[in-house]
Amino acid sequence: MLPSTALMLGIPAQVAGCQQIILATPPRPDGSISPEVMYVAHLVGASAILKAGGAQAVAALAYGTKTCPKVDKIFGPGNQWVTAAKMLVQNDTDALVSIDMPAGPSEVLVSIESTVFCLSLSMPNFWSPGHRRSHRKSCLCRCGSPFSS
Repeated sequence: MLPSTALMLGIPAQVAGCQQIILATPPRPDGSISPEVMYVAHLVGASAILKAGGAQAVAALAYGTKTCPKVDKIFGPGNQWVTAAKMLVQNDTDALVSIDMPAGPSEVLVSIESTVFCLSLSMPNFWSPGHRRSHRKSCLCRCGSPFSS
């Protein structure tokens, strides 16, 4: 999880008055959680951090485990496996959990006035919507021809 994602999910949860906020994030290769995510978790008042991501995290949050309490709502981005898991648990009467929405592929178009800065400005934006080919990413440069990845 990116720190910005933790903020975008945690702040609305605070505003909504959620008494318990649990963040799920895949651990780093050494098993730790990034200090930036830990800091944001503290800022938003997270009561727990689940060291898991993907569909596994969705299942743990929806049904609960020995170390992760069951939640009422699951919010956040993810790939097609996370979306499928969220769709499954929202329709499972054993889970009784709601989700934000089934997310689809993201699209980004970056329009830049000068080709000099085109690659340096656009490349971070190319990774933000996702890493799959189904996520459309394009850059349009005024002095050059459009290109797409």
